[in-house]
Amino acid sequence: MMAVSLNRPQSKVAARQYTGQLVDQVRRRSHAFVNTDEGALPEWLSKGLQCKSSKAYEQAASWFQQAAQAGDMRAQYHLAGLYRNGQGVSQDIAQAAYWYGKSAAQGYARAQCNLGMLYRQGRGVSKDAVQAAMLFRRAAEQGHAKAQYGLGDLYREGLGVAQDFGLAATWFRLAAEQGHVPAQYRLGELYRQGRGVEQDFAQAANWLRQAAEQGCNLAQHSLGTLYEHGLGVPQDIVQAVTWFRKAVEHGYVESGPEPRTLEG
Repeated sequence: MMAVSLNRPQSKVAARQYTGQLVDQVRRRSHAFVNTDEGALPEWLSKGLQCKSSKAYEQAASWFQQAAQAGDMRAQYHLAGLYRNGQGVSQDIAQAAYWYGKSAAQGYARAQCNLGMLYRQGRGVSKDAVQAAMLFRRAAEQGHAKAQYGLGDLYREGLGVAQDFGLAATWFRLAAEQGHVPAQYRLGELYRQGRGVEQDFAQAANWLRQAAEQGCNLAQHSLGTLYEHGLGVPQDIVQAVTWFRKAVEHGYVESGPEPRTLEG
C-alpha cells in the first residue's frame, strides 16, 4: 500500500478525500492482519516458541538468538521481548530496541509498534516522538490496532506530528473497530467533547460503553456522567451510580493519573 502523508491537506474537501482514502486503505489491511505468527516456522523459531510457551525462557532465548542472527524477523521480535521483560536474559532495553529495530526494518508490524513505544517513552533509545510516529504509522497501515491507537494518541497530543483531532479520531476509530479498549475510550471522549468530530452524545455513549464493559475505569466514569445528565442516553441516576461504582472498583481516582492501560 502506498503510504500517505502524516498530515492532512488544509482544504476541507481535500481533507475529507484524504481521510476517506486512508480509512479504506487501512481497513483492507486490518482485515488481512492476523495477530499470530504466520507462515512456516523455521526449526529454531518453532523450538523457541515452544520453550517460551512453557516458560523455559533461557532455552527460548537461545533458540530465538540463533534464528534472529539468521535474519528471521519473528525471532528478532520475540528475542527483543525477552530482553525487554528480562525473561531468560538480563533485562536490557537497549538490546530490546536493537532487535526490535532489526525486525522492524523487515516490515514486521509488531516490532514497529513496540519500537515506536520505546521511542515515545525514551526507553533503550533517546526519546523521539517523530520516530515513534513514523514507526506507528508503518505498523498502523498494516492494520495493527495498538499502533493505530498509538498514532492516534500522538495526533491528539501533537507529539511528533502536528496536532490534529480529526486524524486522531480516524486512527482511534480504526483501532476501536478492532476492539482496542483505550481507542474506544478515546474515540468516545472525542465525540463527547466534539473534538475532531461533530459532537454526538449517542456515539460517545456507544464507544464509551464498549470500553466500559471491558473494564476501562475512565470510560465507566464518563458513561456514568452521560447517564447522570441524560446525554446520548435516557437520564438514569441508578445507571449513573452503577457505572460510577464500577469505575471506583476498577481504580478510578478523580483527577488522578491516567492508568497505564491507556498507553495502548
